[in-house]
Amino acid sequence: MTSPFLQDAQRAYADALDQGTDEVEAVRDYFLRERPHLLISYELDSLVGMVLASRAAGVEALAPIEAHVI
Repeated sequence: MTSPFLQDAQRAYADALDQGTDEVEAVRDYFLRERPHLLISYELDSLVGMVLASRAAGVEALAPIEAHVI
């Protein structure tokens, strides 16, 4: 079963894609709107790259990223 955290992330991502945003912009918008606290520890482009690489590999990216925030 998908955690509520992941469901919210997937919903926000899907909403961004529905608005005609490409995948990179959808991920960027998600972090800026939903997870700005991660920008304290990570550069936005690095976060986007981690998420896109994780999606391509078929693994979860957000929970491990959240776990390493100071």
